[in-house]
Amino acid sequence: MVWVGLVVGLITAVAGGIYYARIQRFWGITQTDFSVFYDAGYRADRHQSLYEYRPTRYTTDREYLFKYAPPFGVAMIPLSRLPVQLAIRWWYA
Repeated sequence: MVWVGLVVGLITAVAGGIYYARIQRFWGITQTDFSVFYDAGYRADRHQSLYEYRPTRYTTDREYLFKYAPPFGVAMIPLSRLPVQLAIRWWYA
């Protein structure tokens, strides 16, 4: 039974390391839901339109627009105040 715990722990550690490396390398942030929500929080914090298309570093085409209720954009303000690397760690945690 002890070996089962060790195997599960090893698998968890390897998977966690791969996941952390993926986030750390800044891979997978652009053109994702996270990028839309992060941008929405940024815009809400600056009292800008949440729905107007503006290309950003993370969202570069019109397919990734904010399409949710305004309170969700406001709820993303604390996340958007964090540096993007720290924000994405919180988002995917």
